[in-house]
Amino acid sequence: MRSILALAILAGAVVAAGWVAAAEINPGGVQTLRLQGTPSCYLALSGLAEAYTKEHPDLRIEFGGGAASMGVTALKEGRADAAYVEWPLREILGKMWPSHFPDIEQPGPEWTFAQTALGFVVNKGNRLGALNFDQICAIWSGTVTLWREVGGSGGRIAVYTIQPSRQLAGAMLSDNLLDYRKWRKDLQNLTSNRDVIGAVAKDPNGIGIIVIGPTPPEEVKLLSVAEDPKSRPLPPTVENIVLGKYPVVREFRFVFSDKSPAAVREFCRFAVSDAAAEIIREKGYFPRATQNEMLAAQRLDEMKAGKGARIEAAGSVRSPLMQDLAVEYVGAKAVVQMRYTVADEPAAVGQFLGGKELLLLQGPPGEATLKVHGARWAELKAKRYVIAGRAVAIVTSIVNQEEAMTLDRVRSIFAGEVAQWGDSLVMAQKDIHCYGLGAADPVAAMFFSGVMRGTQCKNLQVKKDTAEILAALILDPQGIAFVDLAGIPPDDKAVRIVAIGSGDKVVKPNGRTVAEGTYPLSQRLFLYVSPQASETTKDFVRFMLSGACDAVFRQHGFVPAGQRAESGEALRSQADDQ
Repeated sequence: MRSILALAILAGAVVAAGWVAAAEINPGGVQTLRLQGTPSCYLALSGLAEAYTKEHPDLRIEFGGGAASMGVTALKEGRADAAYVEWPLREILGKMWPSHFPDIEQPGPEWTFAQTALGFVVNKGNRLGALNFDQICAIWSGTVTLWREVGGSGGRIAVYTIQPSRQLAGAMLSDNLLDYRKWRKDLQNLTSNRDVIGAVAKDPNGIGIIVIGPTPPEEVKLLSVAEDPKSRPLPPTVENIVLGKYPVVREFRFVFSDKSPAAVREFCRFAVSDAAAEIIREKGYFPRATQNEMLAAQRLDEMKAGKGARIEAAGSVRSPLMQDLAVEYVGAKAVVQMRYTVADEPAAVGQFLGGKELLLLQGPPGEATLKVHGARWAELKAKRYVIAGRAVAIVTSIVNQEEAMTLDRVRSIFAGEVAQWGDSLVMAQKDIHCYGLGAADPVAAMFFSGVMRGTQCKNLQVKKDTAEILAALILDPQGIAFVDLAGIPPDDKAVRIVAIGSGDKVVKPNGRTVAEGTYPLSQRLFLYVSPQASETTKDFVRFMLSGACDAVFRQHGFVPAGQRAESGEALRSQADDQ
């Protein structure tokens, strides 16, 4: 178990110094972010700030000392850009908040960046497995002095503890169970987790308190704990701690005011993200990512059990895409049940008009559909989104200098009418080698209908998927291929993606050009949302459009409309009334 002694020393340094910089960087021309709050999480925050400022050298992050109440006061008075507090709030801060900080909102769970818990340890030889709050208070107050009084083995109980002023374990015990002023006088005060664990491991009659981190101690036994004699004792497992089931858990959350700068919020978003998880874990805390993983697993189990709000959808796309998007939403946000009915376009539109909340089509409704449903379709005024698309990408070896081609040139190459690369290219007069996907692939069908128009490919080397074709092109500078754009990794630089067109009408395939319909070898995926859709369904759509589902779209062969262009500009298609 990681020692917390360093935390106490650092916390003391913070208090003494007033403000401590987390990373020494050149102060010239940089923005300083000031955070203040409880010293109990300083180790985690300092590690986060060090990592963050390496990636953002234009920032300097400083931490002020004191306590959570001092941090919120500094935030109120404009001396801090953000505060960090324990949650649940310590009693004194909870009582003073309504009167002292009426304009500052108490922190929500979305700003939890780390968690920890209070653990009770006994010698491995002790038969005791659990204690409740009453028994713990009786031991620490001296009302109970013998192990047999609480079902343990051994003789007189030896208590090893840590004062609240020295370490978080003592503070949690004093805040949540028994005020430290009521503790027995003969207990042995130590200074760190390591000291307590070592003492209890050597003493058959020992019991002690520690801060529980991601790596539990092996030298001693961690007890299960119940709030009262009637409650079931719960062991301090990772799941029980991060989900708040274990009865003595402490979270650390960020607090903002309406004057908090955007830069400090961005740092705090990093702190609660998956990218920060390993840093927080190394510092001896449970990161937010661990809680997210456990909550996701819990929600997915509920989904499998049939729980959750129902989302009714219909569409002509014969793919489990909608179901997989729902699974992604459940993992990230809330439990739902996706009911997606596949039908031909007229029937799918009819079901949508009949009460389905969502409609998924590969393109706008056609003439045949509108002949049947035109009047009702116009009356409904459903919201339309381009959520993704399917696209054929023409790719060559990266050494090939031909950056753009017309569709006629592409056709002539794959038809064998042009067998060699041109004189001005690196591969001058070298034979062209053509690669492509099998006829059963939907991208191949798009290629043959959009480019070849019935013309047969000559000497086409068929590969099983895009990845296999890309691997072949890396080794073949004379190669050209048609592939699934969704199968090309966004950061791939081993092949050249060829633009299509001529003159000033050259279009390169990417999320934007597919979503806008300007790239000729593409099909768009439209999602229609009924005005009567539930709030849950609307939130599901917002999540789908946020970029969080891009990997799911790619798995199903679609280019997400949220993909980013080389300029970094967002490509998410905006809704329009239809």
